[in-house]
Order: sequence, then structure tokens, then C-alpha cells
Amino acid sequence: MLEAIHDVNYPMHTILHNAGIDDAVITHWGRLVLSTLSGFSALITTEN
Repeated sequence: MLEAIHDVNYPMHTILHNAGIDDAVITHWGRLVLSTLSGFSALITTEN
């Protein structure tokens, strides 16, 4: 799961940072991604 989070977050953080997006927005994006991946992980675990 940590690898998936890194694979999604790192490129997006780089793009947002290079675009001049505020760090607070980048932090919010990271939390949103983590929440989404956690939710999908819970669904997959529940189905199996």
C-alpha cells in the first residue's frame, strides 16, 4: 500500500509544486489520495 501511495503522490506532488500550488493544497491532495487508497483497500479486503 505504501508503494501505491508513493506511486500516485510523488508525481502529483511534483506537478502541483512546479505549478506553484500552495503547500496546504498539496497536503490536502495527499490526504485525499491516502483516504481513497485506504477505502479501496478496505473494499478489496472485504470482498475476499
